[in-house]
Amino acid sequence: MIVFWAGLVLALFQLFVPVLTDLFDLQLRALHVTLAAVTIMLAVPLSRKKSLSWIDWAAMAVVVVANVLVFVKWQDIIAYPGDASRWELALGFFLIVILVDAARRASGWAIPVMVILMFVYVFAGGVPLGA
Repeated sequence: MIVFWAGLVLALFQLFVPVLTDLFDLQLRALHVTLAAVTIMLAVPLSRKKSLSWIDWAAMAVVVVANVLVFVKWQDIIAYPGDASRWELALGFFLIVILVDAARRASGWAIPVMVILMFVYVFAGGVPLGA
């Protein structure tokens, strides 16, 4: 039942919040990622059991904390790109890992494999083979 309500809140958020509020797009994106990731984790737990494990709760907490940080510090993120602390970088790394896992839970392995290949290309694409 909670998955239904989480999905309904996400759908209503997508319909009304961008039109009715003056939030910056980075803030809207943080809210969207939070609602979508939590909804996916509630709908498809990591374990095959219907109950959520502590890993699911920890992942949801990381998603919420990371996106609250983005929501609150959006002006600093825009004004000083690349000026993140080690804690923020670690939080961002864990957020990426959790979002790739959420994509795997929601759609299978196709999207996560493409995202992982994209990251490999971004970080190693300029390195010539055999170097």
